[in-house]
Amino acid sequence: MTDYCANEGVTPAEAVSRMRAEVFETTGLTVSAGVSPNKTLSKIAADINKPNGQFVIDPTAEACQAFIRDQPLRKCYGIGRVTEMLLNGLGLKTVGDIYKHRRRLYLMRDHLPFRWLLSLYLGLGSNSVKRAKRGDRKSYGAEKTFHPTSERTELDNMIKRMAKSLAKDVARSEFSGRTITLSIKHGQSRWRQESAV
Repeated sequence: MTDYCANEGVTPAEAVSRMRAEVFETTGLTVSAGVSPNKTLSKIAADINKPNGQFVIDPTAEACQAFIRDQPLRKCYGIGRVTEMLLNGLGLKTVGDIYKHRRRLYLMRDHLPFRWLLSLYLGLGSNSVKRAKRGDRKSYGAEKTFHPTSERTELDNMIKRMAKSLAKDVARSEFSGRTITLSIKHGQSRWRQESAV
């Protein structure tokens, strides 16, 4: 990104806007993006203006900390259900709570990634990107964000289109699996169904 911006004379936000426009023009797919100094913040920021938007965090320590401070812990990559429950049990709900409860977290350092949590609070994160190998892939998925609807036929047709597209991807890669998961979000709740194949 740095080299591209320097060569093209554009800001990172302009570069991402170009990329999103090119993806849409080429494939018809919309892209949501986060622009920040590191992958951790960019991943969270990409969810802010979904679908088909972008969110930019200024590359200053103050802006990064202001952005991350009020984010729920669960939105942060690396914090799963178990870690979230443990942190909630210690009184933490948001990233800003990490600093408030740093003494408790330090005492729990054998069970929690203390240094990583502090770096998260400071808005720090990695920028290294490793290309995945074919064998590293553990799942295939298809996802679609759309406007609320109660039309059963529309939902059925959308699921059929997504299933066909996913089947083509799986066949092309010669990938096989054991479980199919369908997850549908209703407002703030989520319905999830798994079936063994």
